[in-house]
Amino acid sequence: SPEKIISKTALRVNSITAGFGERILFRESSFSLPTGSKTALLGDNGTGKTTLLGKIWAKEKGISVSNGVKIGYFSQDFEVLEYGKSILENVMKESIQPEWIVRTVLARLLLKEDHIYRKAAVISGGEKVKTSLAKLIVSEANLLLLDEPTNYLDIYSMEALQQLVKKFPGTVLFISHDRKFVKEIADRLLILEDKKISTFEGGYTGYVESKKSNASENEKKNEIMKLKMKMADLAAKISITGSKEEIEFLDKEYKNTAALLRELTLKYKSNE
Repeated sequence: SPEKIISKTALRVNSITAGFGERILFRESSFSLPTGSKTALLGDNGTGKTTLLGKIWAKEKGISVSNGVKIGYFSQDFEVLEYGKSILENVMKESIQPEWIVRTVLARLLLKEDHIYRKAAVISGGEKVKTSLAKLIVSEANLLLLDEPTNYLDIYSMEALQQLVKKFPGTVLFISHDRKFVKEIADRLLILEDKKISTFEGGYTGYVESKKSNASENEKKNEIMKLKMKMADLAAKISITGSKEEIEFLDKEYKNTAALLRELTLKYKSNE
Protein backbone atom coordinates (compact mmCIF):
# COMPACT_ATOMS: atom_id res chain seq x y z
CA SER A 1 0.00 0.00 0.00
CA PRO A 2 1.15 3.58 -0.64
CA GLU A 3 1.48 6.03 2.23
CA LYS A 4 -1.86 6.66 3.92
CA ILE A 5 -3.28 10.18 3.95
CA ILE A 6 -4.23 11.36 7.45
CA SER A 7 -6.69 14.03 6.30
CA LYS A 8 -10.26 13.02 5.49
CA THR A 9 -10.00 15.11 2.31
CA ALA A 10 -7.25 14.29 -0.19
CA LEU A 11 -7.82 17.25 -2.53
CA ARG A 12 -9.78 20.49 -2.68
CA VAL A 13 -10.62 22.54 -5.76
CA ASN A 14 -11.78 26.07 -5.04
CA SER A 15 -13.43 28.27 -7.64
CA ILE A 16 -11.50 27.34 -10.77
CA THR A 17 -12.28 28.40 -14.33
CA ALA A 18 -11.04 26.96 -17.62
CA GLY A 19 -11.42 27.87 -21.25
CA PHE A 20 -9.74 28.74 -24.53
CA GLY A 21 -9.98 32.34 -25.69
CA GLU A 22 -13.63 33.36 -25.45
CA ARG A 23 -14.83 29.77 -25.02
CA ILE A 24 -15.47 28.86 -21.38
CA LEU A 25 -15.40 25.16 -20.46
CA PHE A 26 -16.36 25.61 -16.81
CA ARG A 27 -16.30 28.56 -14.43
CA GLU A 28 -16.01 29.23 -10.69
CA SER A 29 -16.28 25.53 -9.85
CA SER A 30 -15.45 23.95 -6.49
CA PHE A 31 -15.38 20.39 -5.15
CA SER A 32 -13.33 18.03 -2.98
CA LEU A 33 -12.16 14.41 -3.10
CA PRO A 34 -12.63 12.45 0.15
CA THR A 35 -9.62 10.31 1.01
CA GLY A 36 -10.04 6.77 -0.31
CA SER A 37 -12.94 7.68 -2.61
CA LYS A 38 -13.32 6.46 -6.18
CA THR A 39 -14.79 9.40 -8.13
CA ALA A 40 -15.85 9.33 -11.79
CA LEU A 41 -15.77 12.56 -13.79
CA LEU A 42 -18.65 12.56 -16.26
CA GLY A 43 -19.48 14.98 -19.08
CA ASP A 44 -19.95 15.20 -22.83
CA ASN A 45 -16.97 15.35 -25.17
CA GLY A 46 -15.38 18.80 -25.22
CA THR A 47 -16.68 19.90 -21.81
CA GLY A 48 -13.22 20.03 -20.23
CA LYS A 49 -12.74 16.72 -18.40
CA THR A 50 -9.14 16.18 -19.54
CA THR A 51 -8.44 19.88 -18.99
CA LEU A 52 -9.56 19.54 -15.37
CA LEU A 53 -7.29 16.55 -14.74
CA GLY A 54 -4.40 18.49 -16.25
CA LYS A 55 -5.04 21.41 -13.92
CA ILE A 56 -5.09 19.11 -10.90
CA TRP A 57 -1.88 17.40 -12.03
CA ALA A 58 -0.21 20.81 -12.39
CA LYS A 59 -1.66 21.93 -9.01
CA GLU A 60 -2.76 25.22 -10.51
CA LYS A 61 -4.14 28.11 -8.46
CA GLY A 62 -7.22 27.13 -6.50
CA ILE A 63 -6.15 23.46 -6.20
CA SER A 64 -4.72 22.21 -2.91
CA VAL A 65 -3.75 18.73 -1.73
CA SER A 66 -3.46 17.45 1.82
CA ASN A 67 -0.13 16.59 3.46
CA GLY A 68 1.24 13.30 2.23
CA VAL A 69 -0.68 13.28 -1.06
CA LYS A 70 1.36 12.05 -4.02
CA ILE A 71 -0.39 12.27 -7.39
CA GLY A 72 0.00 9.78 -10.22
CA TYR A 73 -1.38 10.72 -13.65
CA PHE A 74 -2.37 8.36 -16.47
CA SER A 75 -2.80 10.37 -19.66
CA GLN A 76 -3.79 9.17 -23.12
CA ASP A 77 -0.38 9.95 -24.59
CA PHE A 78 1.49 7.46 -22.33
CA GLU A 79 3.94 10.14 -21.23
CA VAL A 80 5.01 8.09 -18.18
CA LEU A 81 6.65 5.45 -20.39
CA GLU A 82 10.30 5.31 -21.46
CA TYR A 83 10.22 3.67 -24.87
CA GLY A 84 13.81 2.42 -24.72
CA LYS A 85 13.06 0.32 -21.63
CA SER A 86 11.13 -2.94 -21.31
CA ILE A 87 7.70 -3.26 -19.72
CA LEU A 88 9.24 -4.66 -16.53
CA GLU A 89 11.96 -1.99 -16.42
CA ASN A 90 9.39 0.78 -16.87
CA VAL A 91 7.24 -0.47 -14.03
CA MET A 92 10.14 -1.27 -11.69
CA LYS A 93 11.82 2.13 -12.15
CA GLU A 94 9.60 4.03 -9.70
CA SER A 95 8.08 1.08 -7.86
CA ILE A 96 7.97 1.04 -4.06
CA GLN A 97 7.10 -2.67 -4.29
CA PRO A 98 9.42 -5.65 -4.69
CA GLU A 99 9.72 -7.27 -8.10
CA TRP A 100 7.48 -10.23 -7.23
CA ILE A 101 4.57 -7.85 -6.52
CA VAL A 102 5.26 -5.95 -9.73
CA ARG A 103 5.19 -9.22 -11.67
CA THR A 104 1.93 -10.15 -9.92
CA VAL A 105 0.31 -6.84 -10.91
CA LEU A 106 1.47 -7.29 -14.50
CA ALA A 107 0.05 -10.80 -14.52
CA ARG A 108 -3.24 -9.55 -13.06
CA LEU A 109 -3.37 -7.12 -16.00
CA LEU A 110 -2.95 -10.12 -18.33
CA LEU A 111 0.57 -9.24 -19.46
CA LYS A 112 2.23 -12.55 -20.21
CA GLU A 113 5.60 -13.50 -18.74
CA ASP A 114 7.36 -13.48 -22.12
CA HIS A 115 5.88 -10.05 -22.99
CA ILE A 116 7.23 -8.08 -20.02
CA TYR A 117 10.74 -8.02 -21.50
CA ARG A 118 9.61 -6.29 -24.69
CA LYS A 119 10.59 -2.66 -25.25
CA ALA A 120 7.79 -0.13 -24.74
CA ALA A 121 8.47 1.22 -28.24
CA VAL A 122 7.20 -1.97 -29.91
CA ILE A 123 4.27 -3.04 -27.71
CA SER A 124 0.60 -2.59 -28.64
CA GLY A 125 -1.68 0.23 -27.49
CA GLY A 126 -3.38 -2.07 -24.99
CA GLU A 127 -0.02 -3.16 -23.53
CA LYS A 128 1.04 0.49 -23.22
CA VAL A 129 -2.14 1.20 -21.25
CA LYS A 130 -1.50 -1.76 -18.94
CA THR A 131 2.16 -0.84 -18.45
CA SER A 132 1.35 2.78 -17.65
CA LEU A 133 -1.34 1.76 -15.16
CA ALA A 134 0.85 -0.86 -13.51
CA LYS A 135 3.60 1.75 -13.18
CA LEU A 136 1.21 4.01 -11.24
CA ILE A 137 -0.33 1.26 -9.11
CA VAL A 138 3.01 0.08 -7.69
CA SER A 139 4.44 3.61 -7.32
CA GLU A 140 4.24 5.82 -4.23
CA ALA A 141 1.20 7.62 -5.70
CA ASN A 142 -1.82 7.58 -3.38
CA LEU A 143 -4.04 9.79 -5.56
CA LEU A 144 -4.53 8.51 -9.10
CA LEU A 145 -5.83 10.63 -11.99
CA LEU A 146 -6.91 8.31 -14.79
CA ASP A 147 -7.90 9.71 -18.19
CA GLU A 148 -9.81 7.04 -20.17
CA PRO A 149 -7.81 4.07 -18.81
CA THR A 150 -10.03 1.53 -20.62
CA ASN A 151 -9.04 2.66 -24.12
CA TYR A 152 -7.40 -0.13 -26.18
CA LEU A 153 -8.37 -2.79 -23.62
CA ASP A 154 -10.37 -5.93 -24.40
CA ILE A 155 -13.18 -7.04 -22.10
CA TYR A 156 -10.96 -9.37 -20.03
CA SER A 157 -8.31 -6.70 -19.50
CA MET A 158 -11.00 -4.18 -18.55
CA GLU A 159 -12.33 -6.55 -15.89
CA ALA A 160 -8.79 -7.10 -14.57
CA LEU A 161 -8.18 -3.35 -14.39
CA GLN A 162 -11.55 -2.88 -12.72
CA GLN A 163 -10.58 -5.23 -9.89
CA LEU A 164 -7.19 -3.56 -9.41
CA VAL A 165 -8.65 -0.05 -9.23
CA LYS A 166 -11.42 -1.16 -6.85
CA LYS A 167 -8.83 -2.69 -4.48
CA PHE A 168 -6.37 0.21 -4.78
CA PRO A 169 -6.22 1.62 -1.22
CA GLY A 170 -5.71 5.24 -2.28
CA THR A 171 -7.95 7.89 -3.85
CA VAL A 172 -8.94 7.77 -7.53
CA LEU A 173 -10.42 10.37 -9.87
CA PHE A 174 -11.08 8.93 -13.31
CA ILE A 175 -12.65 9.61 -16.71
CA SER A 176 -14.19 6.74 -18.65
CA HIS A 177 -16.69 6.43 -21.48
CA ASP A 178 -17.37 2.84 -20.39
CA ARG A 179 -20.49 3.00 -18.22
CA LYS A 180 -20.00 -0.53 -16.83
CA PHE A 181 -16.53 0.46 -15.61
CA VAL A 182 -17.98 3.61 -14.01
CA LYS A 183 -20.86 1.67 -12.46
CA GLU A 184 -18.57 -0.94 -10.91
CA ILE A 185 -15.94 1.42 -9.49
CA ALA A 186 -17.33 4.88 -8.71
CA ASP A 187 -18.79 5.55 -5.27
CA ARG A 188 -19.38 9.21 -6.15
CA LEU A 189 -19.53 11.37 -9.29
CA LEU A 190 -18.45 14.77 -10.55
CA ILE A 191 -20.76 16.01 -13.31
CA LEU A 192 -19.38 18.54 -15.80
CA GLU A 193 -22.43 20.11 -17.41
CA ASP A 194 -23.61 23.59 -18.43
CA LYS A 195 -20.12 25.00 -17.77
CA LYS A 196 -20.12 24.01 -14.10
CA ILE A 197 -19.03 21.04 -12.00
CA SER A 198 -21.51 19.48 -9.59
CA THR A 199 -21.08 16.61 -7.13
CA PHE A 200 -23.31 13.55 -6.80
CA GLU A 201 -22.71 11.56 -3.62
CA GLY A 202 -23.52 8.08 -4.87
CA GLY A 203 -22.81 5.64 -7.66
CA TYR A 204 -23.78 5.71 -11.31
CA THR A 205 -26.97 3.68 -10.85
CA GLY A 206 -28.25 6.12 -8.23
CA TYR A 207 -27.39 9.04 -10.51
CA VAL A 208 -29.36 7.58 -13.44
CA GLU A 209 -32.35 6.93 -11.18
CA SER A 210 -32.22 10.47 -9.81
CA LYS A 211 -32.18 11.89 -13.35
CA LYS A 212 -35.24 9.82 -14.25
CA SER A 213 -36.98 11.03 -11.09
CA ASN A 214 -36.13 14.65 -11.87
CA ALA A 215 -37.38 14.24 -15.45
CA SER A 216 -40.65 12.78 -14.16
CA GLU A 217 -41.10 15.68 -11.72
CA ASN A 218 -40.45 18.20 -14.48
CA GLU A 219 -43.05 16.51 -16.67
CA LYS A 220 -45.63 16.76 -13.87
CA LYS A 221 -44.82 20.40 -13.25
CA ASN A 222 -45.11 21.14 -16.97
CA GLU A 223 -48.49 19.37 -17.12
CA ILE A 224 -49.75 21.36 -14.13
CA MET A 225 -48.56 24.59 -15.76
CA LYS A 226 -50.36 23.68 -19.02
CA LEU A 227 -53.63 23.03 -17.17
CA LYS A 228 -53.35 26.36 -15.32
CA MET A 229 -52.73 28.19 -18.59
CA LYS A 230 -55.70 26.43 -20.18
CA MET A 231 -57.95 27.48 -17.28
CA ALA A 232 -56.78 31.09 -17.60
CA ASP A 233 -57.47 30.99 -21.34
CA LEU A 234 -60.98 29.53 -20.79
CA ALA A 235 -61.76 32.13 -18.11
CA ALA A 236 -60.75 34.92 -20.50
CA LYS A 237 -62.96 33.52 -23.27
CA ILE A 238 -65.95 33.18 -20.88
CA SER A 239 -65.61 36.81 -19.83
CA ILE A 240 -65.80 38.16 -23.38
CA THR A 241 -68.23 35.81 -25.15
CA GLY A 242 -71.87 36.83 -25.59
CA SER A 243 -73.27 33.43 -26.56
CA LYS A 244 -75.10 31.49 -23.83
CA GLU A 245 -74.35 28.15 -25.51
CA GLU A 246 -70.68 29.00 -25.85
CA ILE A 247 -70.53 30.11 -22.19
CA GLU A 248 -72.04 26.79 -21.10
CA PHE A 249 -69.54 24.86 -23.26
CA LEU A 250 -66.56 26.89 -22.00
CA ASP A 251 -67.76 26.62 -18.41
CA LYS A 252 -67.96 22.84 -18.74
CA GLU A 253 -64.43 22.75 -20.17
CA TYR A 254 -63.22 24.99 -17.35
CA LYS A 255 -64.69 22.68 -14.66
CA ASN A 256 -63.26 19.56 -16.32
CA THR A 257 -59.83 21.18 -16.54
CA ALA A 258 -60.05 22.27 -12.89
CA ALA A 259 -60.91 18.70 -11.88
CA LEU A 260 -57.88 17.35 -13.80
CA LEU A 261 -55.67 19.97 -12.17
CA ARG A 262 -56.88 19.02 -8.67
CA GLU A 263 -56.33 15.32 -9.39
CA LEU A 264 -52.82 15.81 -10.76
CA THR A 265 -51.85 18.19 -7.93
CA LEU A 266 -53.03 15.73 -5.25
CA LYS A 267 -51.20 12.87 -6.99
CA TYR A 268 -48.04 14.97 -7.23
CA LYS A 269 -48.13 15.90 -3.54
CA SER A 270 -48.80 12.30 -2.43
CA ASN A 271 -45.63 11.17 -4.21
CA GLU A 272 -43.39 13.74 -2.54
